[in-house]
Parts: sequence; C-alpha cells; structure tokens
Amino acid sequence: MVAGGNPPSNNEPPTRFSALQERLLCAAIHFFHRHIRSDKDVLRRMESNAAFGLFHEPQYHSKPNLNPIFPQSVNDASQLHICSFILSILHQGIFSVSALIVSVIYLSRFKEASHVSLHAVTWRPLFLTSLLLADKMWEDKPVRNSSLAKLFPVLSNAELNQLEHRFLREVGFRVLVKPDRFCAFCEQLLLEDVNPGIVKCVVESE
Repeated sequence: MVAGGNPPSNNEPPTRFSALQERLLCAAIHFFHRHIRSDKDVLRRMESNAAFGLFHEPQYHSKPNLNPIFPQSVNDASQLHICSFILSILHQGIFSVSALIVSVIYLSRFKEASHVSLHAVTWRPLFLTSLLLADKMWEDKPVRNSSLAKLFPVLSNAELNQLEHRFLREVGFRVLVKPDRFCAFCEQLLLEDVNPGIVKCVVESE
C-alpha cells in the first residue's frame, strides 16, 4: 500500500481515514481518469491558453538521453496507463493518499481559475505539480523538487519550479484546504463507481 499519512485534519470522520485509504486511492485515480480528455477539439480550443501551453508536455521531450517511453506514452489516456503512472509516482516518491486527494482538489481549483482542460498531453505535468504542492503543504518532510524531477525526467528541476510558480499564480495562492472541505471531498470520492480495472491495478501494486 502507498505510505499512509494523515488527512489535513485532527477531526476524524466516523470511519477512520486509515481504514478507507485503499478505497479513496482507487476512487481518486478513477476521478482523475474520467476527467482527462484526449480529443483534438480540446487542443484547438486551448491553442491561445498560455497556461495550457506551459503544461503541454511534448515541448519538454527534447532532452538528451530521455527514455523514449515518455514521448511514446504522452498520448496514452488509457485507464491502465493513468493508474500505473500515478501509482508509480506515489510509491517511488512515498507520497501519501492524503497528498493525492489534496492534489486533486488543487487541480479542480486550477481548472476553474485557468480554464485549462486536463488532456492526455498536459495531465502528467499538471498532476506532478499539484502533487508536489500538496506534499509541501501537508507533509512534515516533503519531497524536494529535484527528487520529483528524477522520478519524471521529462521535467528538469528548473522547469518544475516554473510550473509550480505558474500553478500557484493561477489558483491565487489558495492552497489552504480546510478539514471540512477535505472530508466532504473524501465523501464525494467514496461515491465514485470505480472501474474494476483500477481496483485490480491498485491491489496488484501493493
């Protein structure tokens, strides 16, 4: 199982958060997957959106010695790829389920403020940026930008810093997630009709 951590609250819901982590992890990944688009209409609509352009992953693929798996998979919005990628980052970076949930809340704020659509070519940089910010806000020993850049070498440390600053500006530096908001979003996630394939992927990753 991904490292646990506690939710950003001292007020425990009726069911202990620790007992719900696997269900919440599956639900968060499912929620993420169903909001990612892959159609070309989104790309046309986003052509003039500067924020979308900054998080457009293919522009960062010119690094020497970059593993070809990254450019080859950039258009893959399949359930298996998204689930595997998120789980790989969480496991390798030792990110908590709490940080993942907060990162999804941050992404919702970012989408609302910037009007940027989650797309196959932007979701990985956006996910990593929001996860990094969530980890910094809610964990005692957050993952360093340089460490995350090693997990996803498509982005250099400097590029990750740039994306982080742009993300913060777009959300107006609103990074506080109140306990009641966190719990309400967890309750929303638990209502997700999670695809069995995602559950299987999560269980097999333990």
